[in-house]
Amino acid sequence: MSILMFSDIAYQARKKARKQVFLEKMDAVLPWMELLEPIRKHSPKRGNGCPP
Repeated sequence: MSILMFSDIAYQARKKARKQVFLEKMDAVLPWMELLEPIRKHSPKRGNGCPP
């Protein structure tokens, strides 16, 4: 059993920012790996010309 500090309790009690709530919803809805595959095909690779 760990001892809770005041800062731990304050951190748990804080309200989530709108941006954080939005990003959590987007993570739950979007299939990120499927969206990244076509992008990775066209992104610059190391060792091919100028550094990305």
